[in-house]
Amino acid sequence: MKTRFPKVRSRIEKAFITWYREHEKEWKRPLLLLSRKDGEMSFTLPGLTPNLCIHLHSYEFAVYVERQDQCWDVLMCYDACPELVDNSYFDKCTLPDYRIDYSTREALWQAEMFEPLMNWINDKLLSAKWLGLYKQDEPDGKLGATWAELLTEPDPETFVLLPVWLHSSEDRQPEKLLVSQSPTHN
Repeated sequence: MKTRFPKVRSRIEKAFITWYREHEKEWKRPLLLLSRKDGEMSFTLPGLTPNLCIHLHSYEFAVYVERQDQCWDVLMCYDACPELVDNSYFDKCTLPDYRIDYSTREALWQAEMFEPLMNWINDKLLSAKWLGLYKQDEPDGKLGATWAELLTEPDPETFVLLPVWLHSSEDRQPEKLLVSQSPTHN
């Protein structure tokens, strides 16, 4: 049985939900919907630290690192700005020599955003054990540059070291499952 989605208004949200349902078995862990607001959907994975959040906006899919309700870093961002020319779409943010033509806007989003996100999560995020938060203060002592890295081993140079995966009641409760959980998700 599939879970009902909240009503989506944007074309990219509809395209992602359709694509996700068609490719569910390719995800090593199910994607869970946390919230949906105008122009944004927020997701998590079972057991993922609440310091990481996956966001779909009208032009990007990104994984944000948050600390104390502040954006600390963006670990990954796939964006696309579709433009229609002569019955094909291309990403207008791509240099002309590297442009690829797509038959539909949805095909562009799939190739430039949805598939890369899934591959990044399956290959990089799921293998990480630690989230290292780093900072460099300004000369006056105020917080300056901040960044984060996914780690397989603890790094003593981190400002804060957090586990990527939680296995307790600290897990965030998703608003809705995108699709029913199946035995293919470990």
